Amino acid sequence: MVKDNDGCVQVIIRSNQTNITNSIFTNSTTGISVSGTGSYVVNSFISNISITSASTGVSLIAATSPIFSEVVVSQSAVGFSVDTLSSGTNISGLRLHNNTAGISISATNVLFENSYINSSTYYGMRISTAAKEGIFRNLTFVGNNMSLFFLPTTGALRDHNFTNIFVHNSTGPALVFNVNGISAALDRMNFTNLSVIGTNSSYPDLQFIASGTDLQNIRFEDSYFANYSFTGTGGRYFTFESSLFGKIKFLDYINGSGTNLSADVRILNNSATVRNEVNSGLNTTANVTLYGISTTFSDPVILKDDVAECADCYNFTHLNASTVIFNVSSWSNYSIGNNITDDIAAPIVNLLHPANDSSPHVPLVWFAANVTDAVNVSNATLYIWNATSLVGTNFSS
Repeated sequence: MVKDNDGCVQVIIRSNQTNITNSIFTNSTTGISVSGTGSYVVNSFISNISITSASTGVSLIAATSPIFSEVVVSQSAVGFSVDTLSSGTNISGLRLHNNTAGISISATNVLFENSYINSSTYYGMRISTAAKEGIFRNLTFVGNNMSLFFLPTTGALRDHNFTNIFVHNSTGPALVFNVNGISAALDRMNFTNLSVIGTNSSYPDLQFIASGTDLQNIRFEDSYFANYSFTGTGGRYFTFESSLFGKIKFLDYINGSGTNLSADVRILNNSATVRNEVNSGLNTTANVTLYGISTTFSDPVILKDDVAECADCYNFTHLNASTVIFNVSSWSNYSIGNNITDDIAAPIVNLLHPANDSSPHVPLVWFAANVTDAVNVSNATLYIWNATSLVGTNFSS
């Protein structure tokens, strides 16, 4: 166990396969520095560390495959920093409390999981420079200013995957993507089960600052947002997916703002809706995929607003498939159903009980009928009249 106070850099690791466990550091410039200084430090293992009031709690410089487990950093300027020359960093069980900045990552191949970051006054986690191929899962952010901050500077941020991310009570914008001025600066980012709640009402859950072609191929699955803002040209190839019902992939740039993104772009059972009347910046061509579609339609078509066949849609799969993929050129509500124009004749109704034109004198009368039509019949309503007026109805489906 190491216990030290009032140091400048309290532990500097410059050799391979170094282990540090069960240590406490306070009031330092840097609590732990893993630094290759020209060469690379490989396979260091650091666990059960507590660092308080440092300029940088943990700093990785030219470190390859370091492993950090159960590290606590509080009241520091930067809790944890992984620089561009480091790779293969594995961080689990990190606890960052009341720091100015939580964790800064500009390296490739980072695995960051099972960690908690709260009350950072600048950002909870920043991914910057040209970081690529990170895996982030089971992370909780509570009460941070910018909880997740994406800031490419020297190149693109690409191929990052986020799973089970909980962002609660952000004091500023919850997720900020500031990619203004760098071509393809944010590309191939996947977010699954991202929960954002309780954001300060003066700020959006989701904020994109973009221009040109610098924001593309962003996918959100089973993720929910209220306030949102796309400034500048916005982004293209955005996908919003429900693992149960389907997905919408926009093929052109989307932009604008609104108060409920999850309502403005909505996928339900056999239903894809974009409320372009709320935000016209979402009214662009898209590919729609619907899961779990009935395969028993007699004449399936793509319906627009449930009333007419879409004239300018085209499908990539058979419309009687359980998963249907089709393209739309503008937005409203789309679903799969029978061709309504086929139903030009009234259904044929054969009354079975009581007999037609009969007058049964009993206190309770039950009705039965056979109904056939050119398309599937989903429901029927029975209207009961006496000699002068309607006396009752019964709906059956």
